[in-house]
Amino acid sequence: MSRVIRWLPHMAIAAGVALGVGTLCSPAQADPLAVDQTPVSTGKNIYELGYSSANDRLYVASAGAFGGDGGGQLIGLSTDPLKVTTTLDLAQRPFGVAINDDAGRLYTTNTLDGSITAVDLNKGRVIRTLSLAPVKDKSVPKDQQPPQVRDVVINPATGTVYVSGVSDNGVVWKVNGDTLELESTIHDVGAVSTGMVLDSASQRLYVANMGDGSVSVIDLKTDTPVERIDVGKKPINLAVDADANRLYVANSGDNTVSVIDTHGNTTVKTLKVGEHPLGIDVDPGAKRLYVANRGDGTVQAFDTESFEVLETFHPGLHPNTIAVDTAAHRAFVTSKALSRHETAPAEGVTNTQGDVVTALTAPERSKASASENTHAASDTKGQKGA
Repeated sequence: MSRVIRWLPHMAIAAGVALGVGTLCSPAQADPLAVDQTPVSTGKNIYELGYSSANDRLYVASAGAFGGDGGGQLIGLSTDPLKVTTTLDLAQRPFGVAINDDAGRLYTTNTLDGSITAVDLNKGRVIRTLSLAPVKDKSVPKDQQPPQVRDVVINPATGTVYVSGVSDNGVVWKVNGDTLELESTIHDVGAVSTGMVLDSASQRLYVANMGDGSVSVIDLKTDTPVERIDVGKKPINLAVDADANRLYVANSGDNTVSVIDTHGNTTVKTLKVGEHPLGIDVDPGAKRLYVANRGDGTVQAFDTESFEVLETFHPGLHPNTIAVDTAAHRAFVTSKALSRHETAPAEGVTNTQGDVVTALTAPERSKASASENTHAASDTKGQKGA
């Protein structure tokens, strides 16, 4: 039976509203996208999004308008059609998002106040917020600042929540997903530890270290960093294909993606991508890798066998985070608006909509490839049974 979530009634946010510095274009003013790719306006200052397979919903972290004392929102969207359906007000300003469908819970990281919040998706309410680090004090020297809360992932085998802490010597906090109590802190992870991804099959946690151009490998059986893999400049986010033993690393400093063989933890290929890659995710069944390039307003879809670029999308001003529905082979991306430090979009950006979520239509070649793989598997099964 499908689960119904009723939260605060949604109030429509019109496209074209000014956010920060500059004015956003309406869909009619932007370059046309493919059918079913019309960007949907959400909240202000949106960051990460997650996909729930249990209720076929997307959830987006919206930090809200900066400059005041208010909090942010957790925004829920249906996927077909793509539209905002629920809005939950939060006391904190969320950044990261991770979903435990088995428990019906969502977790947000709240960077500005150093905490993590647990949300009951069935009841649409906050369960608890746990403080992990003191609020950043600008009067304290940089090398004495506490770690800043950033990314969050869940171990599906245990329900344990892991949160990355950004500092000169990064940490990972281990949190009990049921009680939201801190269990332990993993130290000496790396310099400026940002994005994470968890391989549940091998029970390894991979952490990107922007400060030293590496990825740390943490053995979750012992909660110990066991290895570091050298990658490109300023690695920021990660994706893993456990079946193919592949780890993908978005290197924001040199516009590349490192392809790692997780058996030997060696780089087997380096992909040249767009400007300032940020978000990254993989659809193993469709053999597609998606890379969100914040600097040039594009998302690239790669074939994970040939590493050919199958399609380049223009979903919004600053493509940020990608979420993949691996069952239906759909991908979605958030795009941020102009920041208060920007005066105009970068040259060459064709779609200047910001604070939007866009559905990425699967490339036709990829669809054909997935179909061929299915037929090949059927033929093989037939031969084995003969």
